[in-house]
Amino acid sequence: MTGASGSSAEFVHLLQAQGAQVDACPLIRIGPPPHEQVLQDTVDRSDRFAWLVFTSATGVEAFARRRRLPLSVTPRIAAVGAATARAVRENLGRQAELVAERASASAIADELVRAARKGDQILLMTARDASPVLEHKLRGAGYDVEKADAYTTVQAPPTDLATHVAAA
Repeated sequence: MTGASGSSAEFVHLLQAQGAQVDACPLIRIGPPPHEQVLQDTVDRSDRFAWLVFTSATGVEAFARRRRLPLSVTPRIAAVGAATARAVRENLGRQAELVAERASASAIADELVRAARKGDQILLMTARDASPVLEHKLRGAGYDVEKADAYTTVQAPPTDLATHVAAA
């Protein structure tokens, strides 16, 4: 399993329950956001947006760690996939009103274009190096979009990669 440590735990457990032998070999790690104060300022004013869009459980967790007050009911919440929607429930105590059936930026963009109103301000909580597809589609549809870099993904090949490959 090549995902960041902890990020694939549920999937690993499902594989093991089916009798699979799983070797954890993370190739990335989750790092801090590039501009901590900018992120904090954005989180502090997040109630002003019509929509908060979370593209991953990691983004939800980064937002929740910085949120000083309970999130108001004003912003509607969209989530990319069921795991992200679950993180919204567990970390923010809210239900995502919009969950993309396909866990992709393109899918949530298409659904948001149908659900949001023209002129809505939309906050995207994403990784610094996230694909620009979501942001571009929403801007192209006429929405006021702000992207917040909630975390970074850093390449972190293990020092014992040869051992993992040989054991596979």
